[in-house]
Amino acid sequence: DTVAQVLAAISTGGFSTRDASIAALGGWPVQAVLLLIALAGAISFTLYDQMWRRGWRSLVDDVGVRTLVVLLLVATLLLFVEMVVVGGRSWTESLTLAPMLAATAQSTTGFAPTDIAALDPGSKLVLILAMVIGGDSGSAAGGIKVVRLLLILRLLQVVFLRATLPRGAVVDVEIGGRRFAPQDVQATLGIALLYISAAVVSWLAFVLDGAPPLDSLFDVVSALSTTGLSAGVVAPGLAPALKIVLCLDMLMGRLEIVAFLVLVYPGTWLGRRSRAT
Repeated sequence: DTVAQVLAAISTGGFSTRDASIAALGGWPVQAVLLLIALAGAISFTLYDQMWRRGWRSLVDDVGVRTLVVLLLVATLLLFVEMVVVGGRSWTESLTLAPMLAATAQSTTGFAPTDIAALDPGSKLVLILAMVIGGDSGSAAGGIKVVRLLLILRLLQVVFLRATLPRGAVVDVEIGGRRFAPQDVQATLGIALLYISAAVVSWLAFVLDGAPPLDSLFDVVSALSTTGLSAGVVAPGLAPALKIVLCLDMLMGRLEIVAFLVLVYPGTWLGRRSRAT
């Protein structure tokens, strides 16, 4: 059981040997240790090599890791407020559950420390946003990745800066001292747009079938981000067509959407490759 739980955590797989997931493993200290391992899997694995060579400060100085910590703190605070004010839970219970839920969603691990279906709508929305962003680039986590979120925010900042600067001024798109080429920006925007498009199309399929809108969106985003948390919509009795939708979502989330579309594009297999002259 221990080996299965730890491997599921570091790979952000979220599989558990118990029906009640990590809620059945004992008290919160055991669950917290497992989720810390999951967060370790949500950090770029190249940073561990840098930390071994250059010291622990290389991990602390990384902008992706710092942003991931900030996102975890924000999600924890929002979940705590929602569960106490709206959900009616005690502050002691919420103080334990909030960081665990934030960690399992942000790392896209999918361990369930409590019944997700019983959460209030606000808490589910916070978890949806955490799963959409996901973990660090180069990690085992899913989602659009933290670095892409930072790149999109930086791009918006550059758009506003260029409106106030003299004509001809050059503003580079940089994050943490790393300069991003125009093709990197285009790829980031394309992946984010495709992610949102896939989520909307999949969500509409569930809504048209009569499933609850918020819970459907939760389960669709969970599949696209390869998280595995469920608000109760996904079940053995789910319509086969909707199961296929979720399978495609999980494949797109694991392979990255662009790679999946290239894989299924007929020209990849049947078309003739053009040669530059």
